Amino acid sequence: MSWTNYWEKSMWILPIHCPSPCGHWVMCTIDIASRRLFLFDSFAEERPWKQEIQDIMKLVSRLFMIAVTKNVVPERDLGDWMAFPVLLHATQTNGYDCGLWVLAQIAAMLRGYKITGLREEDMIRFQRFLYMQVLCVPAIIV
Repeated sequence: MSWTNYWEKSMWILPIHCPSPCGHWVMCTIDIASRRLFLFDSFAEERPWKQEIQDIMKLVSRLFMIAVTKNVVPERDLGDWMAFPVLLHATQTNGYDCGLWVLAQIAAMLRGYKITGLREEDMIRFQRFLYMQVLCVPAIIV
């Protein structure tokens, strides 16, 4: 038995670190059933996504092939996919909150929303909220 059953999920959340030119966190929501990719970039840049879309589709294809070889899903044609930006306008103006924005978007998705409702001025409070959540995690005693 595997520790994850990703192939049973209809939606995958994929945080992505783009190392060049200066390092930037973005996120892709992969909707398996509708064959759509939703690309979240707090800078709302579209040009850099072309290579990421190809890489994401390679990952999706490989993950499905792993599930097929382990006989947990039947082989199927992944077909054509479409990609859409989540944001048309930048929500981030500084050069360091991109990871925080990705966490905010992940939190929104896990709560059933398509997009975070936070604004740039909310990021300090969101950062404190995450900090307090981490402090509440019990210590692991081995």
